[in-house]
Amino acid sequence: MTAAPTQAQTYSPDYPVCLQVYGKEGGPHRIAPASLPVPEAEPAPIAMIEAAPPTQTVFLFKSVKFRDHAGKVRHVLQFEDCEMPVPTAQRALRCKAAVSLADPRRRELKGSRGGHHVNQTAVDLLDLDNEQTTRPAHDPIMASDPVVAANFQPLDRGAAFNLRIAK
Repeated sequence: MTAAPTQAQTYSPDYPVCLQVYGKEGGPHRIAPASLPVPEAEPAPIAMIEAAPPTQTVFLFKSVKFRDHAGKVRHVLQFEDCEMPVPTAQRALRCKAAVSLADPRRRELKGSRGGHHVNQTAVDLLDLDNEQTTRPAHDPIMASDPVVAANFQPLDRGAAFNLRIAK
C-alpha cells in the first residue's frame, strides 16, 4: 500500500465547527464553537448539612400526640420514654403529662402499658400542640371531684346563739 500526498484539511471561519470535550464518565461534557474558548466546568454544589434541632427525652405519664421538627404527627403511649422538641417537652413537664428520666417512678412504670399501639382517636390522648389542653391549671382529677365542682355558697344564718338543753 502506498501513501499519496494530500492537502491538510482546513476550516473556514465562515463555517463554525463545534468541539465536544469528553470527560472520564464518557458522554459529551462541554460543547462550544471552535472559535470560542471552552467554558470551565461548573463547580459541584456543596451539600449543606443542617444541624439537628435540639430535643429532650422525657418519661410520659399520659399518652400524647405532638408534631416533631419535620411536622409529622407522632403518637406515643403512656409510660414510655419519648424524644421530642424541647418546647414540646417543657410543655409536657408543665402540665404534668411527663417527668424527667431521673424520676424514680420511671423504673417501676416503664413499659407497664404493654406496648400496644396508640388509639389515635382516644379521648384521653393529650394533644401537646393544643394550648387549651395543656394548661397547668387543668387537673382532670380535681375537675371530676363532685364536692369541688359543686360550687357551694355559704348561707347567712344570722347571729350566733347558745342552746340550753334541760336534763
